[in-house]
Amino acid sequence: MSNTSDVIVVGGGVIGTAIAYALAKEKLKVALLEQHDLCSGATYASAGMVAPLSDSPVGHPSLDLGIRSYRMYDSWIKEIEEAGGFFVDYLRSGILRVAVTEEDERELKALSGRAAEIGLNAQWLDPKEARDVEPLLSPSIRGASWSPDEPQLHPSRYVETLRRAALAHGAVIREQAQVVALQRNGSKVTGVRTATESFSAATVILAMGSWTANAGNWLGTAVPVHPLRGQMVYVNALPQPLRHTIMHGDTYAVPKADGTP
Repeated sequence: MSNTSDVIVVGGGVIGTAIAYALAKEKLKVALLEQHDLCSGATYASAGMVAPLSDSPVGHPSLDLGIRSYRMYDSWIKEIEEAGGFFVDYLRSGILRVAVTEEDERELKALSGRAAEIGLNAQWLDPKEARDVEPLLSPSIRGASWSPDEPQLHPSRYVETLRRAALAHGAVIREQAQVVALQRNGSKVTGVRTATESFSAATVILAMGSWTANAGNWLGTAVPVHPLRGQMVYVNALPQPLRHTIMHGDTYAVPKADGTP
């Protein structure tokens, strides 16, 4: 097998596999290299929310990018499911951002108003209205900001769908292939080396998430990427499953298609 490609993508999370698919679809020869298994890093531990209001608060410079991405998701998911012959479990289950304190209520009412101003569907619900939407909410809540259109998906199924779609368009995917160095010709990067093989390409894309900082050793300069710690717990389905994603502060419960929150 030739180890020469047009593009090498280093990293097999959602970003790397999406890039590999998109480039392969454009008829480029693509090789994706992942140090472990696909979807074994931060993507695996993510909740899978497509939530621009959570990831980029109103007024944050990245909000426009988040909204543009959010509005592309319906057609994007349809495209990759058709290309990969697999289903992502993409659900428009909506998000309830719950107010427990007076400060929560004040902030979430303001969020609902600002979201509407930028074209996102969000509204303030009083406690009864919130419990009508999600009966499992505590009677003691002060209300909730309700965004019915914010979707979520299953991260592992998302990456598997992208993997199949990329392969269908001719991409090469190598797992257990940890890159240990970049190949260079003067100042130009010409490929990468693993512990056992060399791979050549005109373009190398580092899609390694927080591990991109390790590339500083290859480049001889610090890469200012730092990990952000988060924890995810998978639990068994409740007797009465949650209907929607529930958020309070930095904590959330995200029900999946199989009923597990």
